[in-house]
Amino acid sequence: MSLYAQLSYVGTFFTGTTLNGRVIVSIFDASTGLPTNGNNCVVAYTQNINGAVSNLTSAVPGLATEIYSGALSDSSTGFFTNFTITSVTPGSAPGPDPAADDLTIINVITTPESAIGADDGQVVINATSSFPAIQYSLDNVTWQAGNTFTGLHSGGGTAYVKDTNGGLKSVTYNVGLIGNILQSDPSVDLGNGNLSRWNAAFNNIWFKYQRKDFEITSIIQGAANTIIIAVNADMTNVTVRTFITAIIPGQPDITSPGDFVYIKTALYSGVYEVLGVTAGTLNLNCPYTADDTVGFVNINSLRPYYKILTLISYVDPLTGKLTTITGTNRPDSSGYCKVDLSSLLQSLVMPKDKSNYTLVNYRDMQLSASYQIQYAETWNGNTIQWTVISRPYYVLYAARQIQQLGGGNMQEFVPYLLGFQPAKWLTDFVNPVYNPGFPFDLGFIFSEYMVGLANYYDIVLLDINKNKLAGQSDGIGFLLNEDTGFLLNQDGSKFIIADQGLVNIPIVEHVGLNRLLINFSIPAQCWYFSVQLKYKSGLPSIINYSYTENAPGVHFADGGIQIWDNGNLAYYAEISASGSLSVPASHPIKFIAVSTGPSTAGTPLLTMTVTKNGTTVFAQTVPCVQGTVIEYDAIADINATYVHTVTATDGGSSVTPVNTADTSTAGTVYNLTKPLICRIDQNTPDRSVYLRWIGLTGSWNYYRFVYNQQVGLEVSDPVIIKNYITDWANTDTIEDVIMKSAGLKMNVYAENVSIDDIKGLQSVKYSPKVQMLTSQSPVKWQTIVVASGSFNEYETFIDQYSFGLTFNLPSINIQRQ
Repeated sequence: MSLYAQLSYVGTFFTGTTLNGRVIVSIFDASTGLPTNGNNCVVAYTQNINGAVSNLTSAVPGLATEIYSGALSDSSTGFFTNFTITSVTPGSAPGPDPAADDLTIINVITTPESAIGADDGQVVINATSSFPAIQYSLDNVTWQAGNTFTGLHSGGGTAYVKDTNGGLKSVTYNVGLIGNILQSDPSVDLGNGNLSRWNAAFNNIWFKYQRKDFEITSIIQGAANTIIIAVNADMTNVTVRTFITAIIPGQPDITSPGDFVYIKTALYSGVYEVLGVTAGTLNLNCPYTADDTVGFVNINSLRPYYKILTLISYVDPLTGKLTTITGTNRPDSSGYCKVDLSSLLQSLVMPKDKSNYTLVNYRDMQLSASYQIQYAETWNGNTIQWTVISRPYYVLYAARQIQQLGGGNMQEFVPYLLGFQPAKWLTDFVNPVYNPGFPFDLGFIFSEYMVGLANYYDIVLLDINKNKLAGQSDGIGFLLNEDTGFLLNQDGSKFIIADQGLVNIPIVEHVGLNRLLINFSIPAQCWYFSVQLKYKSGLPSIINYSYTENAPGVHFADGGIQIWDNGNLAYYAEISASGSLSVPASHPIKFIAVSTGPSTAGTPLLTMTVTKNGTTVFAQTVPCVQGTVIEYDAIADINATYVHTVTATDGGSSVTPVNTADTSTAGTVYNLTKPLICRIDQNTPDRSVYLRWIGLTGSWNYYRFVYNQQVGLEVSDPVIIKNYITDWANTDTIEDVIMKSAGLKMNVYAENVSIDDIKGLQSVKYSPKVQMLTSQSPVKWQTIVVASGSFNEYETFIDQYSFGLTFNLPSINIQRQ
């Protein structure tokens, strides 16, 4: 079998103006042109490092081997490297048989996660092979050149390695969780990686801690009715029970008690007195049951005045500054501590609204907030060390009711990926009522799972039977991503939804409470509409590539083209070629042009251009010296088309880029929310009262009371004085009113209301913020106070109800003496 060798440059990156990378020699079968096992063949090559020329050889045991790693070139200093293969000699001894690949995983070293939600676990895979280079993966899908994986959650998994000979090995591992004091938080794990960290501010928000001073490594039997526990710390400062014999005749002996400690293992739990100590053991007055291992012991004498601190960090929506609140709690005798942060977190939200109903979608910073948690143990004499939970939590101005799913957690309102449990909208109505011409929006949670997706809303017009209106197209507007802003209040821009039929507007996504403005013309036949949030997945980026050299026989510079996807070489060619690749959206991609051979031309040039959706994003032409590399890095956008063109020319003649058609599919549609059917109120807007209030779900509800209102002026609390009368014949009064208070009261009624509407209207009873519309252009609201006991609800016939309430308008000033 005849062999030949080729050079390739991999892992290239820039440090300033210096291009770094590795040089690899690969072995090919001359008869097939395919990679083959080198079997310890010897490759002779010339190495030119900035003018220092060396003739070297390297044995290739497998498909490839590395011959150089380091700086390749420097545009500012002129530094260069040049490698040329001179010969390939078959190996004198047979190398490894490709069928008997020696790829071996030596071990997997794990670093545990420091706390629940810290996501700081680590896995290091150590492996060897005679067929480098080895690649590493934790899912057998995404591969990387480095053997270290960081940012991992606690739990089990499988580590994978593969080499250039096609060998694949795997081994299971487990990332542990450090025995930290945080036992649980207010999040709800729904499985499949879906976690709800959203909570109602007016329900309990529990963080539960378990104090664990020292680790118990074993328990064995001591003297009668005692046990001996081995502890991973020095116990010599613990006080033991002592006996003092009386020195005065007739007086009793004195017993000085030892420290009382709390222990917890599988078999033992409770508070016991210390009878004896050594450097690493305690003898306790606890009856022996059986040997035991693994547990903890809490000792107050070694950690006096023990406390647990919880630090809340958030961005104040009024000042825009990072603000903190610290809670201090003490555990019970068992070291258990339940901390309810709801009273502190309620200060992060407030019943205010700054929306002027001009934005199609508005992020409500007043009714929702994000926060992060740090916690620490402290006692007299110690230095506080904070444990940070890296992922944020979220709170809404909401109040969950008894027996509702998730308790105080908003899990059923949180959108997740892949259509998992579509979320509910934030409304107290089963079918909210839309009044054309009146301000109206629908609240929803923009969850952390929605960031970076091709999110959009879909409105379907329905007839009186709730069927899709004939001849009407869906009103779809995309929610596009402009940056990767994650935390609420991270920047001051607003989240907007644009109608697809008009224009797609790049916008910033905001995690938190969002409100979708409903404001469109209603056809006469339309009585309802359905609205739903969705996203499209599987919209990859298409990379069309072209590499062209001058025709044979003409002076040219031998070059090559490389395309990297997510750290892996997706395409490589050293001869004229063109084609198309599909890469997943959001993957890091790298475009490379490299000069791999010498040229006899007078002015050889290497040119690389990259366009995205028809717009040039990168273009560079450099002298084509062997080893020259041009590189461009990007993140693959959703459904984008890139054209990567490389030409190796003599004197700069141009070559027409090849741009094959985008054949990507429309993608899979997933539902983020459940469809919400809204009723359209066709009544005349005359003589109506339009109210809104913050509901139990944490967003605004709207309802219009038509025709039936009563307005009255109520006067109360008059202060009367009796006049001193001396001239009864000419006096005009015997008493005067010197002060009184007065206020407008309004009674509103709704007749023949459905049970579902009554349940939605009842939430006005709970609301601390009720407002009445006083102007439609511009939109103005006036806060009103609902009178206690003023609600009127009763059943009439066939499940239809009447609803009424009375509210006070702002007080009127009265003249006074």
